[in-house]
Amino acid sequence: MPFISNPLSGLLAPATAESMTGIASNVRRCVDNLDARYIGRYIDTINSAPSLFAQPTVYLATHSTLLLTTNQTRFSMFEADFGDGHQEWVTFIKDRPGTIIFMPCPPPTKGVNISMCVEASVLRELLANEFWMNITSQIC
Repeated sequence: MPFISNPLSGLLAPATAESMTGIASNVRRCVDNLDARYIGRYIDTINSAPSLFAQPTVYLATHSTLLLTTNQTRFSMFEADFGDGHQEWVTFIKDRPGTIIFMPCPPPTKGVNISMCVEASVLRELLANEFWMNITSQIC
């Protein structure tokens, strides 16, 4: 997939609606540029060398200045039924430092769950950030 780059100077700037919008717009531009041909080539590459899927994970583990974000909100995760009814809660493994995953909230709630795995110092900064705390709720 394409590599999305945002300037490191953004890490030092206060989190504001404008700064978050700029980052989100950068990600959306990259995703919007994907087409069936590009994705098909990506799948062909993975199929030709299955161990390639692990390389981004290894790269993330060895480069502490990277942040992996993924938006899963458009997927109907709560419609899945594995034989015991619909899911009450959906989340991802949280043991990958530097990972933020956007997921849908369980019905009937409207909104987005943001699953974050960050260093303790980063979490302390987020919890002290007035802008962030005014637009989010910590659930665990």
